[in-house]
Formats: sequence, C-alpha cells, structure tokens
Amino acid sequence: MTHRDVIGLIVSYLYAFGLLGFGEAIRKWRGYSQAFTRKLVHIGAGMWVWGTLALFDTWQIGLIPFGSFIILNYVFYRFTIFQAMDSEE
Repeated sequence: MTHRDVIGLIVSYLYAFGLLGFGEAIRKWRGYSQAFTRKLVHIGAGMWVWGTLALFDTWQIGLIPFGSFIILNYVFYRFTIFQAMDSEE
C-alpha cells in the first residue's frame, strides 16, 4: 500500500460521509423528499469512480471503500441512521 493509497482511502471516506451529511442536511433544511436526496447521494457516489482513478495507485486498494460501504449501507438502512438514503416506503 502506497502513500497515495492511504490518502485515497481517507479522502474516499471523507467524501462518502460528506455526501451523506450533505444529503441529510438539505433534506432537513430545504425539505427535499427522500427520493430526491437518495438520488443525489447515489449520483454523487457513482461519480466517485473518477476520484478513485485519480487518487489510488493500486486498484485493489481502491475497491476497499466501495466494499465497505456495501456493509455500512446495510447498517445505515437497518438502523435508519441517514434518512436521506432511505426510500420513502
């Protein structure tokens, strides 16, 4: 694991949690629907592939944030931590 890979991991997690926080903040502040903020978060997360390509030296290390967020998304959904990510039903 290179120095750039470590920086890439840190930036990836900051970006992901920042995106979730932003979605939750505008849902509460502006009253946007959960459907809107869910789409916003998913589009932002999908765009992170460019950040992964730019920051990581090793592509295998670049997969760690994506894999860990599969598990974290289940926890967030199960315990309703971020309503911006939950569907309205």
